[in-house]
Amino acid sequence: MKVSREKLNDALRILIYRLDERQTLYRTLEERYAIPISVTADICSNRIDISEASDFIAFAMMDVLNNKRLDSYFTDDEIKTFSSMKYETQKKIEGKLVFENMIQVADDQWIGSISAKRLMELKEAQLIKYNENTQRTLTKVVKGDDRYYKISLNKIAVRQIKESFELGSYIPDDITFNVDVDPDEYNPKKKTLTFSPPKMMDIIDGYHRYIAISQELSENPDFDYPMEIRIVSFSEEKAKQFIYQKDQKTKMKKIKSDSMNRYSPGNQVVDALNTNSSSNIQGMINRNDGKIDYSFLSAVISAYYFSDKRNKYTKKQVIEVTNDLQKKFNTLTTDDMEWLDHNYTEKEIQAIIFCFANDVLDSKSIHKMINGCSDMDGKYFSLTANGHIKSNLRERMESILERIRDV
Repeated sequence: MKVSREKLNDALRILIYRLDERQTLYRTLEERYAIPISVTADICSNRIDISEASDFIAFAMMDVLNNKRLDSYFTDDEIKTFSSMKYETQKKIEGKLVFENMIQVADDQWIGSISAKRLMELKEAQLIKYNENTQRTLTKVVKGDDRYYKISLNKIAVRQIKESFELGSYIPDDITFNVDVDPDEYNPKKKTLTFSPPKMMDIIDGYHRYIAISQELSENPDFDYPMEIRIVSFSEEKAKQFIYQKDQKTKMKKIKSDSMNRYSPGNQVVDALNTNSSSNIQGMINRNDGKIDYSFLSAVISAYYFSDKRNKYTKKQVIEVTNDLQKKFNTLTTDDMEWLDHNYTEKEIQAIIFCFANDVLDSKSIHKMINGCSDMDGKYFSLTANGHIKSNLRERMESILERIRDV
């Protein structure tokens, strides 16, 4: 493929969205490539995300929707191969479906490992499906008089997982498939789980990990990564209960969770401020009982200095922010040494970082900002909404704090 599969998916989504009449597309794909109308309809109505479709189906849809752009996305060899294929002749799992390295944990549950390439073999065989009846992440879409639900795909989450694959930092996590038939055999000695070819494997947990693997392999054919896999043979009702149970895990606040990511530039800055012997606030930052709350300081620094989630910040940029903030914290605590034995409130942290970002360093101005914040409702200073970091945090805080500064 000449471009990433993600770019091809985005182009197809636009073409599908612009379609006024879909029946012609359905019929043409069926006649030319023997793709069942039900498959195309599921993709066009977002019951199946285009990223789940095989490369062959993506090719066929682009051929029908915009044939002139085929050579922009596919190589000559791919065009030659896919042009002569039919839906029935695309890659299939021959014979029995066998999973290796599996351990049985219940009558209808097995856990083991799977490679990324094996996972994509299952995808190309069109065995993997996102079952809308058991998933919790469908989004209502209104387009004119049409109302339907589509799969919610968090592109930022997929990109972050993909980047961690590239760094080799991703810790293998389980992807759960619900198979629509009972297994033929489980061999505890060989640790193999065998099925007669199932019609479908519903992915009921790990969808974003699955999509990230798919995207990475489309860009890097040599990529492979070991993942945990859980195979279950549940009824639809039990699958729903499984997902509900997954959701009941003890949840960590978003800013607390983010503070555990050692690749976050905000966390790297906070770590340096807390460990550098030249930093006046060395040892004052902690997640639980520090004078400065680690999670909150990192979230505010990230909002002011690393707000572009699409940007891969370089080590140089992180060092520059670290040096700048260390110098400013040192100036503040040298001018007013009470800050060295002070428990910083969340409002104070926001006001201080606001002042530092705007090169306001004198203690009087900073105290004025903090005093102006003290009487304001705490909700104005909340970093999160519905469990997520507010996307406009910096802009919102600046509008509030600017008013205080101008008083």
